[in-house]
Amino acid sequence: MTAGAKRPPKARPQRRIIERPRLIKLLDETDARTILLVAPAGYGKTTLARQWFKTLNGAIWVTLTPAHRDVAWLAGAVTSAIDTLRGGSSANDTVREHLKAHRNPQRVPEELGRAVAALATQQRLQWVVLDDTDEVAGSEAEAFLNALLEEAPARTLVLCRVRPPWIKERRLVYGDVRSIGREALAMTHEESRSLLGHSAAAMVFQAQAAGWPALISLAATTGEYVASPKSLPQDLHRYLAEELFARVPEDLRDPLLSAALLATLNESELATAFGRDAGSRLIDVAFDVGFSSSTVDLELHPLLREFLIGKLLQTPDVEVRVRAAVLRHLDNAAWDYAFNLILRFRLLDMVDAALERAYKPLARAGRLGTLAEFAAAIAASPTLPPASVDVASAELALGDGELDVARALAQRAMHELPVEHTLSSRAAAITGQVSYLLADFPLAFDAFKQALESATDDRDEVEALYGLSTSLVHAEDPSAAEAVQALCARHHQSAADLLRSETVRLAFFRVHGATETGGRLNLGVGERALAHADDPRARTSFTYTVAGVLAYRGEYAHAKNWLKLCTEDAEKYSLDFIAPYGQWLGALIALGQRRYADAERAVQQVEDIAARSGNLHHQVNASVVRARLMLQTGAADRAADLTLLDPTTPLIPHWLGELLATRALAHACSGDIDGCLRAAERAQEVTQAVDVHVLAQAAKAVASGAPADRDRLVEIAQVTEAWDPVVCALRASAPLTDALVGERRARPLLEAICDRANDGVLSRRLGLRLRSRGKTSELLSPRELEVLGLIARGFKNREISRALFIADSTTKVHVRHILEKLGVRTRAEAVARFRDLDH
Repeated sequence: MTAGAKRPPKARPQRRIIERPRLIKLLDETDARTILLVAPAGYGKTTLARQWFKTLNGAIWVTLTPAHRDVAWLAGAVTSAIDTLRGGSSANDTVREHLKAHRNPQRVPEELGRAVAALATQQRLQWVVLDDTDEVAGSEAEAFLNALLEEAPARTLVLCRVRPPWIKERRLVYGDVRSIGREALAMTHEESRSLLGHSAAAMVFQAQAAGWPALISLAATTGEYVASPKSLPQDLHRYLAEELFARVPEDLRDPLLSAALLATLNESELATAFGRDAGSRLIDVAFDVGFSSSTVDLELHPLLREFLIGKLLQTPDVEVRVRAAVLRHLDNAAWDYAFNLILRFRLLDMVDAALERAYKPLARAGRLGTLAEFAAAIAASPTLPPASVDVASAELALGDGELDVARALAQRAMHELPVEHTLSSRAAAITGQVSYLLADFPLAFDAFKQALESATDDRDEVEALYGLSTSLVHAEDPSAAEAVQALCARHHQSAADLLRSETVRLAFFRVHGATETGGRLNLGVGERALAHADDPRARTSFTYTVAGVLAYRGEYAHAKNWLKLCTEDAEKYSLDFIAPYGQWLGALIALGQRRYADAERAVQQVEDIAARSGNLHHQVNASVVRARLMLQTGAADRAADLTLLDPTTPLIPHWLGELLATRALAHACSGDIDGCLRAAERAQEVTQAVDVHVLAQAAKAVASGAPADRDRLVEIAQVTEAWDPVVCALRASAPLTDALVGERRARPLLEAICDRANDGVLSRRLGLRLRSRGKTSELLSPRELEVLGLIARGFKNREISRALFIADSTTKVHVRHILEKLGVRTRAEAVARFRDLDH
C-alpha cells in the first residue's frame, strides 16, 4: 500500500440488537405529550429509544452530558439538531443573538428555552428525544428544558435514571406524562430465555439477574452463567465485565484503559492516540468481545467505562495517562472533559494551563456556565487558586452585576498574571469595564491601556480599544478623539464591531457637536451595519445613542423611531438594564413633543426603578427629567428643589452638567439670579457637552434679560444645532420667548424649533404658523374631520352648517381651528394637506 493511502473500512459483522417489540408497541400506543423512560443504568433505555426513534418523523435526538449543564452549550446542541433536521440552514443565528445579549446566559435559561421553542415551532418539530437528563440535574439547564418543552408543541421522550424535578407530579396525574419504569423495562422471562437459552444454569442466572438487561446482555456475550446466592446484580456485572476484558488481547488492554478517558472514540482519534493499526484493532476487538455498542466507532456503555476507569486506577502510571488525556482534550477543544478529569484526579497544577487555553473560547461563546462550575470547584480547594481562576470569577461577577466583587478579583489577577499570559488582557479589561461603570475614569483609563498592551489577539485589542475610547469620550478626556480614530480604524472585523465604533463616534459627536468633530451627523454607515450585526447589545447601544443625538437636536419624531428600535430589541432579548435609560430618554422626547402625560408616565417609571435599585445615576436622571417637566408646565420653584440633589459619588460629566444646567434654568425662572449664575458656570466647567452649554446659556439669558446673552444663545444653538435646550427654555420662560420674537435674526430659528417640536402652542405664542405633521385623524376632532370632509367636497360654510345642523358661527370656529391645527392659511391648502396626510 502506498504511503498516505487510506485503508478501506473493515466490514464488521452485524451486531445483534435485542429486539423488544412489546416495548415498541407500548411506546406506539402512548398518547401522552411526554413519555418518560425511568430506570437505573443498564435497563436498555437508550437502545430501545434508538430503535423507536427510527420510526419517528420530524424528530431530533440530544444526548446530554455534563457539558450540557451549561445552558449556552445545551441551547446550541438543540438548535444544531434542528438545523440537521431542516437541512442545515442556520437556526443557531437566533440563539447566538440571545447568547450575545447576556453577559452570563446561565442566568436566563427560561428565555433561551423559549427562544429555541419558537424555532421548534417554526420548523414544526414533532418529537424531541432527550437521553441521560440526569447529567444536568440540579443545574440551570433544567429550567431551559422545562421552558423548551412547555412552549414547543413537539412531543418528548425523556430517558433518565430518576424523574426530573421539572416533570411535575400533576402532569403525571392528568395524563400529560406517561412514565415507563424499571418494572416495564426489565426483561421478561421470555425475553431473557431468548438470549440465555433454557439450561438450568441459565435459569438460575436469569432469576438472579432480575431482568436487568445490561447483565443479561453481558452474560449472553460471554456465555458465562455463574450465579451465587450471595451475589448481587452489580457484582455479577463486574464479574462478567472482567470476563470480557480478559478476552481483549494483552497488547490492547492498556490502550483500552486509556481510551476510557477520551471523549471521542472514533477511528481517527484512536489512531492519533495509539497509532493507526492499534486504533483500528481496538475498535474491532471491542466490538467482537462486546465492549462497544456501535459497529462504527468505539462506544462504551457508561457502566463499562466506569469499570475500565476503575481498572485504570490500579495501574502505576495512571496519573501520566490522565495528564495525557487532559492535554488531548485541550487540543481538541473538549473543555468539559479536560475540566472533569482535572477535578476528578485533583490535578490542580494543570488548572492555569487549562484556563489559558479554554477561557477565551468558552467566554466568547457565552459558555460562562462551564467556567462557573470549574472556577467554583477550584475555588473550594484548600489551596489558594491561581489568578486565572480569579479572572473567571470576575467575569461571572460582572455578568451578575456584582461590580465591587468583579473589580477586586480582576485587579488581583491583573497584578498577579504576567503580561504575556493570555488572560492578562481580559483581567485588565474587566477592571476597566467596572471602573467605567462606576465612573472611576482614571482607573478605567489605566486598566484599558494595560489591556491593550497585553492583548494577545485581535479580539483583545478591539475590546480594549472600545473600552478605552468609550471611557475617554464619556470622561471628556482630551485624548478621546485619537482613541476614537484608532477604534474606527479597527472596525473591519464584523458588523457588530463597526456598530460599536459608530456608537463611540456618535457619543463623541453627542458631546462635541459638528464644530469639534469636523463633520455633520452621518448615520448611513451605522444604519447599514445595523441590519447585519448579530449582537443585540451592540445594536441597542447604537440605536440608543442615535436617539439621544437626535433628541438634543430637537428631531423628536426621528429620535422616537430610533428609541423604538432600541426598546424593541431590549424587550426581545430581555435586556432589562436598558429600561431606565430608555424611559428617561423617552421622557425627554415626549417633553420635546409636548406630550406631558407620556413624559409623566415615563419619568415615574425611572423614579420607581431608582427607588428600588438605589442607583444614583437613575436618581439624577429622574430628577433632571422631572425638573424639566415642572419647568415646562410653570412650576419653576418645584423644579429648583428637584435639582438640589448633591451626588456623593462620581458621575459621568455630561450627566452632572445636565443636572447643573437644569438647576440654573430653574433658578433663573424662579428669580434666583445668583443661584442661576453659579449653577450655569459650574455646568459649563464640568462638561464640554454642547447641549449642556446651550441650556446653561439659555438660563443666563433668562436671568439677565440682556440682548447680548440672547444673541449668544442664538449663536451657539445655531452652531451646535442643540435645539432641545432652547425648546425647554422657551416654554419655561415667557419673557425669553417674547424677547426673541422681536429679534429678526431669531425668527427663522424659532420657526425651525417649532417645526421640529411640532409645537402649535409655542408657535401661536410666537405668532408663527406651524406646518402640521401626522394624519388628520390624529390632529383633528371627529367634528372637525366632518367639516374638513365637506370642505373637500366643495361645501361653503353655510352649506356645511345646514348639512351638519350647526350654527354658522360654529362652522366658522371649526374652520379656523382646522386651519390652525394643519398649519395652513386657506381652505384649498387644508384640503391639499388632508389628501397629502391621509392618502
